[in-house]
Amino acid sequence: MNAPTALPDPSTSRWQLLRAGIQNIWEYDDQRFVFQRGRLLLRGQNESGKTKALEVLLPFLLDADLQPQRLDPFGSTARPMRWNLLNDSNPDVSVAIGYVWLELGRIDEGAPRFCTVGAGLKAKRSVPGVENWYFVSSQRVDVDLRLYDTNRVPLTRAALGEALAGRGQLFDRASDYRRAVNDLLFGMPVEQYSALVDTLLQLRRPQLSKQLDPDELSRILSASLPPLDTAVVGTLAEGFERLDRHRAEREELAGTLGGLRAFLDVYRGYVASFVKSRALDLTRAEGRGTAGSEGAAAARTGRNHPPAAARGRCPGGADPDAPGIGRVPRGPGPG
Repeated sequence: MNAPTALPDPSTSRWQLLRAGIQNIWEYDDQRFVFQRGRLLLRGQNESGKTKALEVLLPFLLDADLQPQRLDPFGSTARPMRWNLLNDSNPDVSVAIGYVWLELGRIDEGAPRFCTVGAGLKAKRSVPGVENWYFVSSQRVDVDLRLYDTNRVPLTRAALGEALAGRGQLFDRASDYRRAVNDLLFGMPVEQYSALVDTLLQLRRPQLSKQLDPDELSRILSASLPPLDTAVVGTLAEGFERLDRHRAEREELAGTLGGLRAFLDVYRGYVASFVKSRALDLTRAEGRGTAGSEGAAAARTGRNHPPAAARGRCPGGADPDAPGIGRVPRGPGPG
């Protein structure tokens, strides 16, 4: 499980995991893990420490909960954190101190910014349980922060406080450390942050697909979603209300248009019938007018041009050629 020694740099404006370290815990002496674009692939044989690395790094360094069932990906309580420090592999050791840490980075106004979060753990054979302390710092391990002294002995709590040199915070209570990590890295409400950690615990389980409870996973994922901003919700609600009004108006206009089209279909038939009837009346009237005009013209023609027999008659109707009606003899003219 060797890792590259080059120090990685952040590449985005969001916090991303850069490195992780395990020092003097279980069979790890001083191990570094380098992430690529915030991702880490652990590959190795069984019992090589892949699960142990997850156990002591994530999500432990996010919630600082030392309960064995939360540390162990399988949910077992058989091996608490104390066993990782003092066990049968080092029977001659009476006091052991170990460290686990995560390094994150992001680009802030064009410059890299770093954050290291970690925990110090101390166990004594004469005392049950584990003494623990936590830290948050802008320093980088192996650059301007060392977690062991010149003899490569892990630092005590007091020595770590001096090593932070005003560039970090030291916490004795897990709740204070958890709040500081949330405020610095996530900025979530407490309930949502707890739901996020629970989600990581669920997704970290080995053979997840064989033991998956879809309903429970759905509940956890829903709880881990960030709440919507009230202003955003209000804007969306107003938008949906406008859409509803527009839809109602469109439906009303569509009904009105349908009624108008039905009316036009009927009205067109009515207009066509009316125009046809008026056209027939006009045609009949024109026919009657033409016949009357022709009769009047014929009458006028008869008055202006009488028959020839009528033109040869004398006044009173006498025939000038009838017997007994002679011409008046012309008398002798004057002298």
